[in-house]
Amino acid sequence: MTMKLISSTLLFILFFSNNLFGQQAIVPSGGDHSGSGGSISFSLGQSSYTTNNAASGESSAEGVQHAYEIYAYSTVNELNSTININISPNPTSDILNLTINDFESYSYSLYELNGKLLNSNKIINENTNLNLQNLARSTYILKVFKKNQFIKSFKIIKN
Repeated sequence: MTMKLISSTLLFILFFSNNLFGQQAIVPSGGDHSGSGGSISFSLGQSSYTTNNAASGESSAEGVQHAYEIYAYSTVNELNSTININISPNPTSDILNLTINDFESYSYSLYELNGKLLNSNKIINENTNLNLQNLARSTYILKVFKKNQFIKSFKIIKN
């Protein structure tokens, strides 16, 4: 009798265990699409999510969908404490000001989101103005280099 109970319990656990690890959410809409390049499942809307805050001030939101903007999205950590690089205003409509406290041997490159290089130049003083008047309203990436080594990049929004 006990062997039959153990085997029945084991069979029950194995049969229903595939449903224990799936992500679940109640959403108002969504769907599945497939084509020659692959398939995708999507959902629209989310009724709840959980935010976890760390003692260092960082936070993480758990859930299905997240919308966020990142302005300075990558940097070289060991140089980050000795240099100060800022851009303003962002978003901008014409002139973008790039401020850097130690400008010697620095340069910048401005890219479209598809990776096309639009402008590249040396930084010759602490405040450098980039003229964006002739560019279309879009989002651009500004990368800063020191002696051709990548230092930091910014997401620029042109209105």
